[in-house]
Amino acid sequence: MLIGKNKLKKHNSFDVLDADLLENYLSEMALKGWMISDISIRNLTFERIDPKVVNFFVDITKKNLVGNNSVQALEYTKSCQEKNLELICGNEKFQIFINNSDNKNLDRQKLNFINVFKEYFYMIFTFFIIILNIYLISTKQNGLIIITDNRMLILLFLFILAIFINISIFILKLKKYNAIVKNKDLNFDIWDNFKKKSFYTKLLSNTGTLAIIMTIFL
Repeated sequence: MLIGKNKLKKHNSFDVLDADLLENYLSEMALKGWMISDISIRNLTFERIDPKVVNFFVDITKKNLVGNNSVQALEYTKSCQEKNLELICGNEKFQIFINNSDNKNLDRQKLNFINVFKEYFYMIFTFFIIILNIYLISTKQNGLIIITDNRMLILLFLFILAIFINISIFILKLKKYNAIVKNKDLNFDIWDNFKKKSFYTKLLSNTGTLAIIMTIFL
């Protein structure tokens, strides 16, 4: 979405396993005349520049390394400066640098399995609560509410669809984790995996929005 003549916002579909893709994407945008200026969970913000070649380094954010005045954060910042890395912006997932060094294969912070997949533990708990509530409602009404209430039937369908989508996203993310971190499949198509995950993520978002609208208005 273009904001004025000199600012552009793009949806942020990148997660911690997509740092290499994000680097390439930012370089392509710079060649088109757009320099990254800010990153949030939902959006990437760009400012217009003269098209040029820019090499980026995208590091993974660690809570104890950025956003505070701890010794670890100061050491991290100093080490980045020594590597000729110029910090542009960051959020709780990524720290984005212009890479002014000759080394184009810098090491990132190590990924932790629990941190990469912790959102799915929250989802499992949420789904468990929803399933429990549906069971209690249907038991209280002798199961008739599920059979006769069209809204409940549609909501149940959307809930099952959301579970299926989440499982699909989890499988794609796990395959990518194995390919990147454990290096088990050198022929793994990371870009194709990213596109599939982005599609399922949008589908899940639309499903959740539809369920909320139905709950409110039907």
